[in-house]
Amino acid sequence: MTFRGLCANNLSAWDAEIPMNRIVAITGVSGSGKSSLLFDVVEASLRRQQATGCVSFVVPGGTQAFHTIHSSRDLGRGRTVLSALDLMPALQKLYMQQAEREGSSLKKQAFSFSSPAGRCEGCKGSGREQIPMDFMGDLNLPCAACGGGRYRSESLAVRWRGMHVAKFLKQPAQVLLSMLSDGESHKLHRALFALGEAGLAHLSLGRDMSGLSAGERQRVALAAGTFADRGPALYLLDEPGKGLHETDIQRLNVWLRKLVEMGHTVLMGEHRLGLIAHADWVLDLGPEGGPAGGQLVEQGTPGSLGEGHTAHALRSFLGG
Repeated sequence: MTFRGLCANNLSAWDAEIPMNRIVAITGVSGSGKSSLLFDVVEASLRRQQATGCVSFVVPGGTQAFHTIHSSRDLGRGRTVLSALDLMPALQKLYMQQAEREGSSLKKQAFSFSSPAGRCEGCKGSGREQIPMDFMGDLNLPCAACGGGRYRSESLAVRWRGMHVAKFLKQPAQVLLSMLSDGESHKLHRALFALGEAGLAHLSLGRDMSGLSAGERQRVALAAGTFADRGPALYLLDEPGKGLHETDIQRLNVWLRKLVEMGHTVLMGEHRLGLIAHADWVLDLGPEGGPAGGQLVEQGTPGSLGEGHTAHALRSFLGG
């Protein structure tokens, strides 16, 4: 991807060539312009060209297309892990098949908490009721009608492995994976396995994305990319290593490499040296922050960087 004369905030009209189908790290001190390049230049430019649902660029060797753009700025707002992974159809199919075995006439809509045929009308499928407070934040309590289960009683009468659909959504991914055979629901099985590989085996599918940390939300999106049957995607990530233990950093490196091997492109603003060192290409911004930043200090592979704060830190990290 080639961007000419880019300028936003403190970025000052320089050109950038960003490799595709690679892990690309945008580095630099705080305020150097990483987020401006990620979101105000790259994302904004691509969104403007997305009218056909697919952003295309002519690159050496042909045309590369992004069928999906995943931005950390719009991950997980008002959604569950289930919907972020696009698993509602698979969940509906699993419970509809169980309903048929039990002789029930319920259809797949009965197992969606967003459908009038399945959701509790007391809370409209949210599982909560909001009580406004005058001098503090509103209270969110479990819905009195469904007890927080989101569903109608008819839907909850159907049991798979002894669990109704509301209980299914509250189980950790690792528990469900141990109970679900690949042949029973291939997509659910792949998704639960992907969550485990991304270090998210503790999450339930019914968990609200808005309640997760920024790092967890981004890793849910990364997990989705490894089993989704779609074309190449672009991942725009804002410090995916923030708050992670070194063991999780190693796991994340494996996950990012898997995405690239599947044909996706990862562009991340990052400070953690353990992630930067495993990137394919680095765009280092600076040299400082604010008005003293916004320049392209240098670019290249992690081992080839020679100047600037990032280069010096990487040499120390790599033992050079």
